[in-house]
Amino acid sequence: GVIFELLIKSVVFKLEGSNKNITNKTIRPLINPNTTPKNLSKPDAPDHLISLLINFITIPPTKIKITKTKIYEIILEISSLPINSLIFGVAKNSRLIAAINAATHKNIDINLNLLTGRDKGTARNNKLNDLKEGKTDIIIGTHALFQSDVVFKDLRLAVVDEQHRFGVRQRLELGKKGSAVDLLVMTATPIPRSLALAQYGDMDISIIREKPPGRKPIKTALISSSRIDEVVDKLKQSIADGAQAYWVCPLIEESEVLHYTAAERRFAQLRAKLGEGIVELVHGKMSSEIKDKIMDRFVSGKTKLLVATTVIEVGVNVPTANIMVVENAEKFGLAQLHQLRGRVGRGINQSTCLLLYKEPLN
Repeated sequence: GVIFELLIKSVVFKLEGSNKNITNKTIRPLINPNTTPKNLSKPDAPDHLISLLINFITIPPTKIKITKTKIYEIILEISSLPINSLIFGVAKNSRLIAAINAATHKNIDINLNLLTGRDKGTARNNKLNDLKEGKTDIIIGTHALFQSDVVFKDLRLAVVDEQHRFGVRQRLELGKKGSAVDLLVMTATPIPRSLALAQYGDMDISIIREKPPGRKPIKTALISSSRIDEVVDKLKQSIADGAQAYWVCPLIEESEVLHYTAAERRFAQLRAKLGEGIVELVHGKMSSEIKDKIMDRFVSGKTKLLVATTVIEVGVNVPTANIMVVENAEKFGLAQLHQLRGRVGRGINQSTCLLLYKEPLN
């Protein structure tokens, strides 16, 4: 309707064909009382955030309760920024709001908040109270949103991003926090359970097929770990030419049981080879404050190579990073490899994903 058209005109980049179709396909069912889950399958692209924004703002009544969940706090702090930018850059645009208010005869005021496991004490209680009293319109959060003391005044739409990371029961519990909640689940890695639900009628499915303009396909190569010295030399040259890269290992520290490369050991070796200040290490055992600082330096470009575990698997968006090295790739599942590769290919430069494997492969 009117709000939809006004929102489309306000978007700062051109929506691709499937995104136009999806915004129509998801909005119309959500207006109806039917609460059939919807599955939005997407490439790693910002376009799906536009679909979310349009869903957020156009569902009647205008002032509603919406929740969006994502799994990792380190990632959530970064990935919530595009939502924040869209909400406050588009929905708070004075001309757009004035036009919507005039068209709908309503006074729109969208309040966005964030809830994670980091919120404690008074800060958490204040957020919960605002949510319960209806002062918060859109809440973005991690598993913290599933807790029993999280109460919504009138939850209408629940969006689960990276849905393959959540259990079926968790998604259903979130849907039970309102009387007639529509559920939209999103993933770039459809899993057999979701495909089965879509096939047999318990879940509608929409697919965003296009990447944003200018993005190139990621070149992926399998390389034996016996050639690791060659890989490091090429990586050193690429970094000297201005590239940024990830190096992912399956373990944080060495194990007597699992014979895989540990991130701590590889970090020490790469730092000795590439130099101080170029390489940093991030993993799940670090405190939130330390992880935030490390990620900030990588996002800003101060750090050129980030050695990590799968803590960076989903949601991290660094367009200047165009090289992904996954060590002991045979240890990871197909969905994990797909997600890791999706951390690159987000800018205009050609991106490469190198999968290092240990011979022999079974």
